[in-house]
Parts: sequence; C-alpha cells; structure tokens
Amino acid sequence: LTPITSDQVKLEIKDPVDPTALQQAKDIIKELRPNNGTICPSQLMKVAKKLGDIPKEGSSYVATKEECKEAFDSLNDAERNSLVNIHARVKTFAEAQRKSVQDIEIDIPGGKAGHTVSACSAAGCYAPGGRYPLPSSVIMTAVTAKAAGCQTVVLSSPHPA
Repeated sequence: LTPITSDQVKLEIKDPVDPTALQQAKDIIKELRPNNGTICPSQLMKVAKKLGDIPKEGSSYVATKEECKEAFDSLNDAERNSLVNIHARVKTFAEAQRKSVQDIEIDIPGGKAGHTVSACSAAGCYAPGGRYPLPSSVIMTAVTAKAAGCQTVVLSSPHPA
C-alpha cells in the first residue's frame, strides 16, 4: 500500500445504480403493470419468457414440490450431502436463535414495559441465479424464515445462465 495524505483523497459521488439498468427495470415494471395497476399474471409470463427465465413453451412460473424433489434427486451424492448438512446446521442455529429471543415484561413506575416477539405470516426469499447461482441463499433465507415461524415462505429466482 502507498501511504497518502488527506489532501490527496478525492471525493467521488457516484449514482449507485447504473442509469441503463435503472431504465431497463422501469421498462419492465411498466410492462408488468399496465395502467400503473397491479402486476398482470399474463404479462409476468410474457416478460419471463422474453427474458429467458421460462422456456417459450412453459406455462408456469412456479416449481412444484415434485419438480424440486426431482432436481434434488438428480444431484450427485456429494452435492446432495452438502445441501443436507448445511440445511441441518442452519436449521439448528436458526431454531436456537429464535428460542433465545423471548417476550419480556417488567414493572416500571406507572405501569409496565416490554416487548413481544411474533413471526410475520409470510416471507419472500430471493436466490441469485444467472451465471453465479447461490443455493446457499435458499437455505440461509427460507430455512431461517421457517424456523422463525413464518407459515408461508416464497422463493424467487431467475433461471440459471
């Protein structure tokens, strides 16, 4: 490393979002939400096919339990064992972590103070896909959400490149 003085440090303020990517995202949102309404399922399917996330002949953007099991079963033994082991570790830790957070209530002058802990009813999880898919993201988010008590856990991921 080369030492520098404070007067050699330049302040650069950059827009954190690439303008081209931002415009592309805005165009996709417009396409998904005609008339600024809610997302139209038929438009979602159309955009997903256009982006290559769903095959042209595809008719669903939801993977069934059977499809997930088939994908898991198609892994080699080392990959399957790795996922099973990391799932068990994350689940054990998440359950212990959840148990460590307890409701409390104490008496204070003029009343009581405290907090309660409750799970949200649903969690949305994202698993990066593309050129560098991260299956660990599924485990770290979905397993943790279930251990926290979320009844509904939804996972979203682009089609791997």
